[in-house]
Amino acid sequence: MSIAIITHDECLAHDTGDKHPENRIRLEKVQAALHTSAQKNEFDFFESPLADDAQILRGHAESYLQKVKDTVPTTGTVNLDEDTILSSGSLNAARRSAGGAIKAVDLVCGANAAYKVAFSAGRPPGHHALYEGSMGFCVFGNVALAAAHAIEQYGLKRVAILDFDVHHGNGTQQILDHNREHNGHNTLFISFQESDIWPYNKDENTIKNDHTLNYPMPTKAPVEMYYDAFNTEILPALEAFRPELVIISAGFDAHRDDPPGDALFNDAPGRQLLLEKDFNWMSMRLLDIAQKYANGRLVSVMEGGYNPDVLASCVKSHVETLNAYSQELAKGDKKVA
Repeated sequence: MSIAIITHDECLAHDTGDKHPENRIRLEKVQAALHTSAQKNEFDFFESPLADDAQILRGHAESYLQKVKDTVPTTGTVNLDEDTILSSGSLNAARRSAGGAIKAVDLVCGANAAYKVAFSAGRPPGHHALYEGSMGFCVFGNVALAAAHAIEQYGLKRVAILDFDVHHGNGTQQILDHNREHNGHNTLFISFQESDIWPYNKDENTIKNDHTLNYPMPTKAPVEMYYDAFNTEILPALEAFRPELVIISAGFDAHRDDPPGDALFNDAPGRQLLLEKDFNWMSMRLLDIAQKYANGRLVSVMEGGYNPDVLASCVKSHVETLNAYSQELAKGDKKVA
């Protein structure tokens, strides 16, 4: 069984300028890497659809959606917030980015679904977008919208999300909390992040309760801290939750060589020390959980990563790992404990 990959060139029309860290080069290099993978003949590519208003309103206030529509310029660029830029192509790009995450859910959860695993590569990213506002390069909460779609469209009772981006997925956390309180959604949100960097929200990024588990890491945390957290807390929590779908908020800016050593970021490279093999190990453990409780269903959605070459390498390795390991599990070549 192949892996589904969802992307769209219209996401390149979100013009932030080449000197903005979240620029089109990121996605161009990711798309090129996926098309040159040794496994490319096992990848099935789909175009990201435009998320419609009803799908976006599952995670955002109507007033905010209207603000985005009203703010998009006909020419040039404007700031939606301090960090998030809009150009004439940004609204459709953001709809495609959200729509790709939603399409990934459709491909693994729909009637007679032909896929167990799907990866969505879009931009702008989404995990900082709030219920009523943009933040940190993010317009719509792609992963949170995907989780809401799985619950409301397919009736799933338990959806687990793990975010290993170096920045806290504060927007995802907030939208999931909103939908839990107002719509009865049952989700488990797990997030790794560096503790003392943007968005500087220790009140939020240290929360641990029965539906949110945060793991704030010190700068240059020993890689073993990630493995220990997985083995001692995260995997037991996922076992207890028994998710019917696993979603990865796949940001790769905790890589040792991210961000690049240039003027786009104030941070030097190596905020964290993870390598491709470490992201892949986490992804395989999440596939183990998906195989055991979710009929193998796993969706991964691209978030951050601001060294374009490193991001492309990480995404390629991540997708290849998801593809190969999910096939091993499906064949019974690997036994899930």
